[in-house]
Amino acid sequence: MFAASTNFILSLESIGILLGILVSLTILLGLLIQYANKINRLEINIHHLRQELLEHSSLEGHKILLDRVVRTNDYTARIEKNLELHIQDYINRKETFQFLLGQINEKIDHKFKRLSSSIKDTQKFLKKHDGFTIRDSYEENNDDD
Repeated sequence: MFAASTNFILSLESIGILLGILVSLTILLGLLIQYANKINRLEINIHHLRQELLEHSSLEGHKILLDRVVRTNDYTARIEKNLELHIQDYINRKETFQFLLGQINEKIDHKFKRLSSSIKDTQKFLKKHDGFTIRDSYEENNDDD
């Protein structure tokens, strides 16, 4: 029977990425909860207005209440349009944020590659002119023992 062993290594970079993801998810969850609360409050208000409509339909104030219902429906329609705008704005901001993160990652990779090549050039120069060798990894340190 074949038993596979897996190693799990956490680096500071992976911990930073995980924490960034957790913070983003927490913020998104908070926003979703706020939107859900707003929608629930609107539904409760609509429910109360319907109850008032049923109670007052038999009373003399029925005409006034009908006007209130019409205004409430208009208000609800405006709120739904605003919610759609806010959701679209959120999606646009999220896409912009992801685009900016991609650009930052590309810049970091570019700077790292430039620095790495500069270090290699310096190592080659020192080795060629002075015979000086720089040990830059654990494996090379073990080879000398």
